[in-house]
Amino acid sequence: MDRIHIEDAKLFKAFCDENRLQILETLRGGEKCACILLENLNIGQSTLSYHMKILCDAGIVEGRSEGKWTHYSISEEGSRKAKERLEVLTAAEVSKEDCCCCLKADKKEVIVDFLYLDLNTCERCMTTDSTLNEALAELSNVLDSLGYDIVVNRVNITSREIAQKHRFLSSPTIRINGQDICADITENNCKDCGDLCGSEVECRVFVYNGEEYDQPPKAMIIDGILKVLYSGQEPMKETCEEKPYTLPKNLEKFFASKNSSCCERQPCCEEGCQ
Repeated sequence: MDRIHIEDAKLFKAFCDENRLQILETLRGGEKCACILLENLNIGQSTLSYHMKILCDAGIVEGRSEGKWTHYSISEEGSRKAKERLEVLTAAEVSKEDCCCCLKADKKEVIVDFLYLDLNTCERCMTTDSTLNEALAELSNVLDSLGYDIVVNRVNITSREIAQKHRFLSSPTIRINGQDICADITENNCKDCGDLCGSEVECRVFVYNGEEYDQPPKAMIIDGILKVLYSGQEPMKETCEEKPYTLPKNLEKFFASKNSSCCERQPCCEEGCQ
């Protein structure tokens, strides 16, 4: 994976969220204080900080401190670069050398699956997502030189059915070629996910070098990927011989409470929540 594609992913991720789009729409009218953005979006300070970090890291937004508040504005230079990259990536320029039937199939793949419950409210999931991006960016040149492509799958586990499909055990989860980077599952109370469903919920604790972390250290993710590379482990394929999967009681409680809250807000729902 080329560094330019890592940077492109970071750039266009800035536009892949309704809250960030609303922030950009607000900033079109000129510089705005963070306090105004909080009021307009009706979100918490930590959630706003998460979104602003993505926008600023992508170069789309600039921030300056004034007193205890940060004031944000759209970066003209960042906007210009975003437009240029979009034009380059969508330009129809195909030659015989670039034709997919002529490409060499000598690249190996490392498949990274990131499974999570929420990326708008849960600080644990949001920070894990950010750290994963940083780890992939640092590894991009090494992986490319070794002849590896990284395929990243981000899966929002929004229902029991999706959890069943992906054999989901704890949020958030990072798998490298099908193997969880955590050998065992350790969890503690997650207030953010509890607020989402109106009940106490426990989320994953990452254990690395004997220490516990609410979000995985960047070194842990890099270690997980490199171990797969040097072990020669190929991506796992699902088989009918896999052990039976049962949705953990903790997640069953999360979905049940979340669906109950949904139905209370929508009493007209005749078919119920899925």
